[in-house]
Amino acid sequence: MPVVAASIRTLMLTVDRSQELCRLRQEMFGSMHRLPDQEYDSIYATTGLDADGRMQRYENYNALMELYIRAYAKFAKCVPGFSYLDIQDQVTLIKYSRNEFLLFMGFNEVAQGVIYCADKRMRCKVCVDIAGNIDFENMMDRFVLYCESYQNLKLTLEERILMGSIVLMAPDREHGVSSEKAKLIYELLNNCLIHLFRKRFSKPLQMYAKVVSLLVGIRTFNFESSKFIRSLRFDKYSSALNNPLLREMLGGIYFDDFEAPDTEVHNYDMCAINNL
Repeated sequence: MPVVAASIRTLMLTVDRSQELCRLRQEMFGSMHRLPDQEYDSIYATTGLDADGRMQRYENYNALMELYIRAYAKFAKCVPGFSYLDIQDQVTLIKYSRNEFLLFMGFNEVAQGVIYCADKRMRCKVCVDIAGNIDFENMMDRFVLYCESYQNLKLTLEERILMGSIVLMAPDREHGVSSEKAKLIYELLNNCLIHLFRKRFSKPLQMYAKVVSLLVGIRTFNFESSKFIRSLRFDKYSSALNNPLLREMLGGIYFDDFEAPDTEVHNYDMCAINNL
C-alpha cells in the first residue's frame, strides 16, 4: 500500500498541473470541442500543429498510466499467493482488472483530473474530449456516480486493500484464469473482507452485498466504456504503443495479445510486469 500511496501523491501533482492548464486554456480560448479526426489529421499534415491539444493530453495520460501500472504490479505482488501463480495468469489478472482497480484504490480523482478535468469534488467539467459528445458525457456522469458510491462506503484502509485485492484476483472475467490456486486466493480474500465487516457492522453481509453490487456495476461500466476509449485513438495520437507497459494496458481495447500468445509484444508484456 505505501507504493500505491506514494504514486498517488506523485500523480496528484500531475493532476494539479493538468487542471491549471485546462483553466488557462478555457480562459483564453473558451470551451473548446475536440476536432473531428479527419479535420485534425488534415491540419496536422499541413502545419504539424496539435490543433486541439490531444497529443499533449494523451502524453500526460500516458505518463500517469505508466506510473499507475508500475504501482499496480507492485501491489499485486504483495497479495498473498499472487507471485506463486503462473506468470501468464499474473499478466492476465493485472491486464483485465486494472481499470476497476483504478477506481477502487483511490486513483479515481487522479484519473479524472488528468483525463477529464474533473475537480476534486468529483464534478465533471466540460473539456475537449467530452464536450459535444452526449454519450461520452453520460458515461462520465455514471463514472462520477460510481466514484461517489465507493467513497460513501467509508471503507477503512484494511478494507480498501482487501477490496483492491479482490478486484485483482477475480478469476471470472471474460479473459479470466482457470487456475484453482487463483480461485482459492479469491475466495479467501472475500472471506477476509466479510470478517473485517463483522468487526464494524451489525449486518456485515449487507455491507458485503453493497460492495459486491458496486463491483458488478463497475465491471459492467468498464466493459461498456471500452468503445469510448477506443474512439479516442490513443494508438494513433500518442506513443503509447511504443511503450511495452502502455501497450499492455491498451491490449484488450485496441487489440488482444492473448489471441496470439507467442507474439513478441505479448512476451514484452510478461517480461515488463515480471521485472517490476
